[in-house]
Amino acid sequence: MSAYPERTGLWRKAGVCCKLGAILVTAVIAPFAVLTYNSYRSFAQLIDQQIAGGYLRSHAGLYAAPRIIEKGARLTKDQLASSLQRAGYAPGKASNIWNGSFQMRENSITILPRQGTETHQWIDVLISRASKAPG
Repeated sequence: MSAYPERTGLWRKAGVCCKLGAILVTAVIAPFAVLTYNSYRSFAQLIDQQIAGGYLRSHAGLYAAPRIIEKGARLTKDQLASSLQRAGYAPGKASNIWNGSFQMRENSITILPRQGTETHQWIDVLISRASKAPG
């Protein structure tokens, strides 16, 4: 037997409290760790998909000044297509990554909004043979 029996009981109680505290802290932290890990994995997968789909290339014109094409502007179809590509528009079919898309025809370019937007409007730019946009 110990010379100080009350100290042994105190140490036992402290040990039990420490064990209960460790279990409680683990029980609180573990779900947050699992949630953080799962969130990280899902967002990492989403970012990987966006990068693979051209996300970093699609926002070239995000901070650029807007390009205004007025009626009668001297602009060829190729110049307009090049400007649209630099602004983040993809030739062909639109996706949810690019700013939008455009379709080239014989004497016009149709500019379409980004897929998944609420806007369903498109713009037809008619190009005359004199290389200017008529209205």
